[in-house]
Amino acid sequence: MKTKPFSLLVIVAITLNFFFVSGFQAAPAPAQASPSLGGCQIFPDTNFWNVPINHLPVHPSSSAWINSIGANDGFHMDFGSGTWEGGLIGIPYNVVSASVVEEYDFDFEYSDESDLGPYPLPPNPKIEHGGDRHILVVETDECKLYEIYRASFSNGSWSGGSGAIWDMDTHTLRPDTWTSADAAGLPILPGLARYEEAAAGVITHALRFTARCTANYYIWPARHKAPSGSCPTSVPFGARFRLKADYDISGFSPQAQVLLQAFKTYGIVLADNGSDWYVSGSPNESWDNDQLHELDVLRGSDFEAVDTSGLMIDPNSAETNHSDTPHVYTVRRADMNPTAATTFRFNVYFSEPVTGVDESDFSVVTGGDITGAVVDDVTGSGVGYLVTVSISGGYGTVQLNLLNDGTISDGVETLSSGFTGGEVYTRVEPSVVTFTSNGTLDGWMLESSETSGTGGTMNSSAATLNLGDAAGDKQYRVILSFDTSALPDNAVISSAVLKIKKKSVSGADPFSILGALRVDMRKPAFGTAALALSDFHSSAGKNNVASFGSVPTGLWYNASLNNAGRVYINRAGTTQFRIYFTIDDNDNNLANLIKFYSGNAGSSSRPKLVIQYFIP
Repeated sequence: MKTKPFSLLVIVAITLNFFFVSGFQAAPAPAQASPSLGGCQIFPDTNFWNVPINHLPVHPSSSAWINSIGANDGFHMDFGSGTWEGGLIGIPYNVVSASVVEEYDFDFEYSDESDLGPYPLPPNPKIEHGGDRHILVVETDECKLYEIYRASFSNGSWSGGSGAIWDMDTHTLRPDTWTSADAAGLPILPGLARYEEAAAGVITHALRFTARCTANYYIWPARHKAPSGSCPTSVPFGARFRLKADYDISGFSPQAQVLLQAFKTYGIVLADNGSDWYVSGSPNESWDNDQLHELDVLRGSDFEAVDTSGLMIDPNSAETNHSDTPHVYTVRRADMNPTAATTFRFNVYFSEPVTGVDESDFSVVTGGDITGAVVDDVTGSGVGYLVTVSISGGYGTVQLNLLNDGTISDGVETLSSGFTGGEVYTRVEPSVVTFTSNGTLDGWMLESSETSGTGGTMNSSAATLNLGDAAGDKQYRVILSFDTSALPDNAVISSAVLKIKKKSVSGADPFSILGALRVDMRKPAFGTAALALSDFHSSAGKNNVASFGSVPTGLWYNASLNNAGRVYINRAGTTQFRIYFTIDDNDNNLANLIKFYSGNAGSSSRPKLVIQYFIP
């Protein structure tokens, strides 16, 4: 089903002449009530669609989600004036009174997830042009919203793919897992940009958009999934994004500025499968298509995903805890959990910029036999603060609560309440396992010529590994293979350190002339499990997951894997690492290499992968 997120709109009594002649500027913040049509408010003020998200924290998956949809891909406003391929551009809507129009029963394809109706329809209702054929109806007597997907009239009766009825006075969501007329199980109308809002100078709700690759799960307040495409980190329905605050919108035309400000203040919500970064709206002959096309310059990288989970009061309701009085939005762990650390960092986010936040505003609640917990430090400003807690010892849980002592303020009002129930750290004693490399599978490769970038010779039986360059300015690279299948499937890896032991140096020490000694990864192997010349240049599963320090401990050089590398470790078999200096050679035609012991050396000298992990 192709559908898109809905937007909530506000009509403000400002004439078009004033709008286009008076040096109009898009409103930076909402000053009006929630959007309405036909005298009906389109969901309450505190509904998910109607609350600003410009101060919410960035979602931990923001970069991955942006890259999945397309960091370099452009935006398109999927609405406008005129026609395209014979139909109006956008998703139209109908405003009716049930007392003066006919009501119709629909035969729905997805009847088990549809509201059966009846549905009030005007004569010749406005229907979206194209395959989705949405009908949207605002019924003004009871302020209900009726939405139909793939509507069709034949032989005197109506049918459709699915249908949903919304009471716009409430925050009610669809039953969990149910679709609507939208793939995300959300209403469509609240996510549409309407011309009347642009003419008023402000949009006070989120807008809906589509993406090609969507996840096999959804997040609040979405209720339904329709996985599509294949990408490394697909994005769930319900994900909300905003235009970055520092994006300069001053040079855009009036209609474009209204939309850009809405993108900053209220954001966009992923609600359907479709073309990437296509934003939904309703057709209107007063849209200026040239102004809308100014937004084609937007790229995914101009946006960031926001964490809306702290707005949720009830997973089965679209109501939020948004308030104009400052309050704590959420408290999140800043580091990995579980952990064996004695220092714990928490990110504390407020609903708006505040001052007066210090150590005395917090208390630490512990469980188990944790001792000596104390708030050490508070840094930050505005909406975000980092609070550091330390303990003396013990194992158990550590939670940070915020007190309400009247010292935190937005400059006008003090904090409305304290906060409990944030994320909790669990301190446990970790498990440690050490793997040694498989000498029959690892070894070194030498470049075929100085600039070839491909392997020419190799050795998988020697007791030593060469890294650096040879006399002909050819680069050495090394493959290390570890059988990591002994790791439990549910292990949370807190650290992974690759260790190689130095034997000797020939010529200049490569660490001093060839830059960083980098580590790439591939699972289960760069090619076949055994060493091959193609391993020299084969693509990696993860690039640059670690760099070896240039100063050994004893004779051992260590490289700590970053989070991407830790997550990538193969729990079902072999994990391979490719090691090489960043600079391939120093053009002196002399050998400058360092020898390390391989998996064919004595057991005490073989390369090691030391993993520390927890079982949640």
